[in-house]
Amino acid sequence: MGYTTMTAGLNIQHIGRIQSHSMSVETLAFSPDGHYLVSGGQWEGDIHLWNTDSYHKQGTLYGHTSAVTALAYSPNGALLASGSADATVRIWSVATQRPYSIIAEHPPSFHALVFSPTGDLLAWGSSDTSITLWDVATHQMQFSLTGHTGVITSLVFTPDGKRLISAGHDGTLRSWDVATGAAISVRTAHTEGITGLAHHPYRPLVASSSWETIQIWDSTTLREQTSWNDYDDSIVALAFSPDGTLLVRAMYRGDPPIKIWDIATSDEVATIGDANDYVATLAFHPRGDILALGTGGRMPGMIELWQVAMKV
Repeated sequence: MGYTTMTAGLNIQHIGRIQSHSMSVETLAFSPDGHYLVSGGQWEGDIHLWNTDSYHKQGTLYGHTSAVTALAYSPNGALLASGSADATVRIWSVATQRPYSIIAEHPPSFHALVFSPTGDLLAWGSSDTSITLWDVATHQMQFSLTGHTGVITSLVFTPDGKRLISAGHDGTLRSWDVATGAAISVRTAHTEGITGLAHHPYRPLVASSSWETIQIWDSTTLREQTSWNDYDDSIVALAFSPDGTLLVRAMYRGDPPIKIWDIATSDEVATIGDANDYVATLAFHPRGDILALGTGGRMPGMIELWQVAMKV
């Protein structure tokens, strides 16, 4: 993956590649302090930790027996949550690299995990259409949220932690009151399943993607603000840059697989890769200057590292 175009003042440079898994990299997450990057792969239960000073392996977390499909750090970086196709959610102590909690569920696999902004709650969504709100300190379920009619694909908390927004293969966005577990609102957002969801770091905006479209919503009202037609199918992931100026989308088999937009102008400012590249997941370093891409396709199991900076 090396072909890029750059416009409108954005500089992008390929700075490294990690061979992390034997099959597709399914999920990535940077620690809040930016010192570590963790990865989970297709078919493999191992979670690899990479030191971001050198991007050498720092350790491996063993325990899952099937694909690791979701990873999330707690806001203070002390805990790492993982969801797997083996029907378990694990919460790990980062310091000891041992499980803090293991939650075994009925057959569903887990496709979305997110900690609340305070770290008190962990939310996960599963293939049986349910969402669980878990009290991290007491190791108890706080609420089970139901209403979706398709697999839960993405979850985000609003920055104030008062609401959880969920997306699923049923094409709907749903907003939930975290204090009561009550449904607040529902919006049919896309005609096909929602494949990605990202909340702006400080504005009340949430982006959602389906196969060919990206839409921006007011996260308080779930009213549409704007939409972009990508005219290429298979969008699989979205992320805002930590400073909120950029939105990145990854595409399963697009040409190109990565596009980057300027939020202020809605202009496309960069692309990465070509039609032969397959990107399954992406993550920004907390500083916002490194974009990590997890690959499959012709180069499976790679983490591609790109430096991202505005021209001065």
